[in-house]
Amino acid sequence: NLAMGMMAMIILGIGLSATYSLPAFAEKDSTSISSITTGYFDFHQHFLYLRQFLNSPWGYGGSVYGLEDGLSFEIGKVHLLLAIMTVLLFLPAFKKLPQLKNVLLISAVLIAGSMLMATFKTQFIWEHIPMLSFIQFPWRFLSLIIIFISLLAGGSIMVLSHPKINQIPLTLTCILLLTVYNQTYFKPEKYTEHAEDLYYSDPAKIQSKMSNTLPDYIPPGVSQKLAASPGRYFLESDGQVTPLSPTINRTQEFLVTVPLKTASIFTANIFAFPGWRFFVNDKPVTPTIADNLPVYTLSLDPVIEGSDQIYISGYLAETPVRTLANIISLLSAGIVVYITAKSNTKIYG
Repeated sequence: NLAMGMMAMIILGIGLSATYSLPAFAEKDSTSISSITTGYFDFHQHFLYLRQFLNSPWGYGGSVYGLEDGLSFEIGKVHLLLAIMTVLLFLPAFKKLPQLKNVLLISAVLIAGSMLMATFKTQFIWEHIPMLSFIQFPWRFLSLIIIFISLLAGGSIMVLSHPKINQIPLTLTCILLLTVYNQTYFKPEKYTEHAEDLYYSDPAKIQSKMSNTLPDYIPPGVSQKLAASPGRYFLESDGQVTPLSPTINRTQEFLVTVPLKTASIFTANIFAFPGWRFFVNDKPVTPTIADNLPVYTLSLDPVIEGSDQIYISGYLAETPVRTLANIISLLSAGIVVYITAKSNTKIYG
């Protein structure tokens, strides 16, 4: 059953993406992800009108409330024409082409549903399903529309096909028609005359102009304008602050050698997030969270006799949610491989 097959593909797709999507949802309260649903990113500001699917001026800007958007939401007149042609011509041949029935039906339903979900007509649905707010822009349902409108448009090739007519000329004609009709859109908004306007090597300029912090995934309550810091890792002892050069310094792990002579406080400028594990000379330790910023601090005491230095390491471990998500994705990948291998066996065996 084709409908069951498509449903299975959707479920497997969700399973494959679980390694990212499940932790992103379950651990979202440890971040400021809610900030992406307010202000400009509030979905109320970005609903479309049905007529924008038929006629929407091309532009290089963003979307706004109303009809004055800076980008186009037009589906494409050629695609729509071919899709309508498929539906109209398929009706008389409904019984002759049963293999197309479910594909065209599901495509048509998803196109219609996605168009409605992008318009004001479904605002009440968005308001009653909180998770939809993370989509931000209702017009993102166009990503589904362009896939299934292409399937529906491509169906015209099969519907128009005749035993005496080769499908290749029809296919090439459609491709040529689409290319010629849309060739005016294959051009940039403008050209950069001076490369230094976009590419530069000045560290201060890079930090101030290009390295703006995206607030989505930092802990709640953290100011985006952070105070100057002596480095990612540093030691405070007797009023002195000493930057430390790590032996290993990756996003998910680090290793630092600390010259410990007096009572000191070690700070790792790593935002607190579930899963971080810390060790002193390979022994697990529990750091505290700094009051001024949610970063890790560790009080050190020279208790290791005969040694003037210690090793502090840390890594981002898997949480139960992430482990479960990884298992789901691995199982889904295994099922996909099995189905693919089984299908190939039937074809070539």
